[in-house]
Amino acid sequence: MPIAAKNEPTDTQTMDTPQLLLSPNPAQQSVNIACSTCDDNATMTLINVSGNVLTSTKFNQSYVLNLQHYPAGMYFIKVQNRDAIFVHKLLIIK
Repeated sequence: MPIAAKNEPTDTQTMDTPQLLLSPNPAQQSVNIACSTCDDNATMTLINVSGNVLTSTKFNQSYVLNLQHYPAGMYFIKVQNRDAIFVHKLLIIK
């Protein structure tokens, strides 16, 4: 049974679904995106706070996203796998 966690930095989360990790976050130059159980057809999408898609690409478990062309601010990383969709906040700092 999945355990949902509060959105606080000291909480942990256990789920039976693919895990999505962004590091570092906040990020300056680039962000590493890792999904330990994503399949070969996973799609990563970078979305701004207005809902505009800035970039989208296929990846297999890991990807390094270059952030140098994006201004500082809040963004969302959406990873869509065959079985699930995950959305995580990403903070870009300059």
